This record gives sequence, structure tokens and C-alpha cells, in this order.
Amino acid sequence: MKNVIVVIFCSIILLNCESRENYADEIYQPEVFQRSIDSTWPERIKTRLKMFEEPDLSTLDHESYRLVFGHVFSDTTNFIRVGNKDSKPYFIHKKIIINSDTTAIIVGFVEKPLGKDEWRLFKASIYQNRYWLLQREIDRMGVDGGTWTIEGRRPDAESFKKRSYHVVSRWSPDEGEFRNICEHLLEMDKKIESRK
Repeated sequence: MKNVIVVIFCSIILLNCESRENYADEIYQPEVFQRSIDSTWPERIKTRLKMFEEPDLSTLDHESYRLVFGHVFSDTTNFIRVGNKDSKPYFIHKKIIINSDTTAIIVGFVEKPLGKDEWRLFKASIYQNRYWLLQREIDRMGVDGGTWTIEGRRPDAESFKKRSYHVVSRWSPDEGEFRNICEHLLEMDKKIESRK
């Protein structure tokens, strides 16, 4: 019994050290621009999420990411959410039409398990493209295009005093780190939705 306890204790220490290394290089820069993600944003988004039947990512008990995008000349908004709850990665894509200030219609819905390798590759994309270090907003807007927003939640970061929730938003994202993550999610969407 004593040997089992020692093995469990050593495993916990090794996992803790490995997690700490994941966050060691995370040094956050001050936000230099703020347009729509201000102090009122959390309350505005909570109202919208309720209408879209989506969870508040900032309170989830597991790691999850959500991409929200649409075009200014389209009535459809897309929600792609991936996560890993209880070691079971998942994928959800909702297409939603807003039909009033208080109601929306889900016009497309896909929910499927995500393979462990797909989850691992997605997380690699998150860290390779420095998601947790990206500025929330940049000074770029337009007329023809749309806003793309990625929210992320990783509860385990709290114990290392690192960001456990982050939101990054871009207008029609240019090439670069943020767009790479968006494209990874869109490619994942194509592959998963083609599965029958």
C-alpha cells in the first residue's frame, strides 16, 4: 500500500511540474487597444450566450475554446466550440440566425466526439500560435467583413496564477497567429461534418 501511495504522489508531482512548464513562458503584455471588449463586455456576452443556448466559458470546469464568427451582410452567426471534459474531447458547431433582440433560431447543429489526436493537434495550434499571449483587440475595423472572436478557458492555469480565461477578437483577421487558429478550427469543422 505504501508503494502505491508513493507512486501516486510522484505522478502528481511530475504532472504538476509538466503543467508549470506549459505556463513558464507566459508573460502578458499590457493591452494597448480597447473597443468592444471593455468592462461591460461580460454582461453583454452573457445575455447573448443565453439566447444562443451557449455556456459561459469563463465558468466552465474544463478546458474549452469557442470561435464565433459571421459576416456583416449575413444573418447567420457560427459558433464552433471544442473542449475536453472528463478526458472526452468534443466538437460542437451551431449556425444561428438572430430573429429579434431577444431570440435566435438554431438552423444548423453538429455535435460529435473529437479524437484525442485531433484535440492534441488543436491544443498544439493554440500554443504554437500564442493564443494566451495575444492582445484582446487591435485597432482595425472595416465595412465589408466580420468580427471573429475566440474565447478560451483552461481552469488548471489558475493554480499557477496564469490566465484561465481569455478572449481575442479581430475584424476579418489578417494572416498570422489568430487566423491560423481560426483556420485550424474551420478545417476541423470540415473534417468532422463530413463524417456520417
